[in-house]
Amino acid sequence: AIKVEDKKIVDKFNVLCEPTKAISKSVEVITGITNEQLKNANDIRAGIVEFSKFVNCSSPLVFYNAKFDM
Repeated sequence: AIKVEDKKIVDKFNVLCEPTKAISKSVEVITGITNEQLKNANDIRAGIVEFSKFVNCSSPLVFYNAKFDM
């Protein structure tokens, strides 16, 4: 995620969360993220807490391909 002010990126957020099942090779190819990288990642609850700290409730959220990411 990024924060944009006056058409400039002012902050970035990135977190990996451990999936409930292994990701497929095709997802690894598309994202560059491997099962090995996710092995010690946070669970989704911790990721949501971190993300909620990043966003400002008064700021709009814009998603790209949200179905895939969720």
